[in-house]
Amino acid sequence: MKLRYIVLVAALALGVGSSASARSHHHHRHHHRAYHHEVSHTQEVEGSRPAGCPSAWCGCFLARYLHMANERVLWLAASWFRVGSALSAPEAGAIAVRNHHVGLVRDVRPGQILLLSGNDGHRVRERWVSSGSYRYRRI
Repeated sequence: MKLRYIVLVAALALGVGSSASARSHHHHRHHHRAYHHEVSHTQEVEGSRPAGCPSAWCGCFLARYLHMANERVLWLAASWFRVGSALSAPEAGAIAVRNHHVGLVRDVRPGQILLLSGNDGHRVRERWVSSGSYRYRRI
């Protein structure tokens, strides 16, 4: 699942991939499954701060996770406001960013996003959070 997701994110970043309707169909199927089986989902994903990242490391983690060039520029969460293009609503594969935190949207349900992020409780976690405090970027 993780490898397939990384490939999808990479394809979106390169501007290739399936049509919007195919993405919507996949998203709907995944959304339905996640909503019914992962209502209280919180999962530690890959441990703690990667070597070489600063003490505020969510941006560093995400830049490395997505294999972004010039990752050091993206260590500051607010730097992600300038990555890609703005979205009016969250979608799977988007970046969710606010002044002091950034992560990758894995799934969406009404009022919430399943966010994969570093430095969430001093570790890497995937969990459902309120969608209202974030702005979204397509990379």
